[in-house]
Amino acid sequence: MKKFFVALLALLACTALLTAGGLLLMDSPMKTLESFAIRHADKLPLEYLGEKLFDTHCASCHDNPAMHAPSREALSGFSKETVMVALEFGKMQPMAAHLNKQERGLIAIYLAGTAATDEWIAQHGCTAPAQEDTTEYVANWGLGSHNQRFVPADRAGIDRDNVGRLELAWSLAFPKVTDMRSQPAIIGDTLYLGDKTGKLYAIDRRSGCIRAHTEVLSGIRSAITVATLNNGKKLLVFADSMASIFAVDPDSLEVVWQEAARIYETSVITGSISYHDDRLFIPVSSYEVAVSGLSLIHISEPTRQPATSRMPSSA
Repeated sequence: MKKFFVALLALLACTALLTAGGLLLMDSPMKTLESFAIRHADKLPLEYLGEKLFDTHCASCHDNPAMHAPSREALSGFSKETVMVALEFGKMQPMAAHLNKQERGLIAIYLAGTAATDEWIAQHGCTAPAQEDTTEYVANWGLGSHNQRFVPADRAGIDRDNVGRLELAWSLAFPKVTDMRSQPAIIGDTLYLGDKTGKLYAIDRRSGCIRAHTEVLSGIRSAITVATLNNGKKLLVFADSMASIFAVDPDSLEVVWQEAARIYETSVITGSISYHDDRLFIPVSSYEVAVSGLSLIHISEPTRQPATSRMPSSA
């Protein structure tokens, strides 16, 4: 997704160069079109162009309270990647189908504004290494194979005598993230959490400092599931907004493998993945109701049955 925005800048820079008769020429020759676009992005009215496109194609719904659509102000809280996923693959795909990729990108740039940098992650970085503890305190959405979501008192450390004395231990704000869909997993002292910009964090559960982070294709939508394979190796498994499945090494946060689980163009994963005996159970849903009646997308039948995936032998 980031490469797309760089390519968009490059395309617009090239257009501006041709139409302005060399107005943006540099003193020194440019090595690549991308480097030219990056160096002169401030001279390109990207947000202005995006605003005009939004006014023409989007404002009739998003500026009208009667439509119950997210307002322009609410949309400004999303990242460019989140907006692009919605326009390219999500619920806004039918409404944005008449726009080309560059136009959709300009709208995303206008709504998101200045991108959040990763400086805040470094500011909240941990200074001490994690303790060697492989206890799976939270391994899946249901806190167990029976989905009872129950934590016994001896593990939780909370009972009727001390619950009234609980206090906030720490808090952490995520830039350009308006809501969370990903329930964290906890292994030892590390909490693993995904956000809607596509970042996966390893966070110290006692202090809230960030041990490490990585990034996947799009927003992480499902709970983080800990899959302990029959060979003893652990993987963090989750789904993103584009119905792709990722398996990540919990120690390095490197992607071990990824697979697409889309069955139709409107396929989406809203539930969380379950793991049993080296097999993943993946609930694939669909939002065809949101696009019903549109000839752009044809659905032959609704998606009802959960998909299953055998863990790759390389894992």
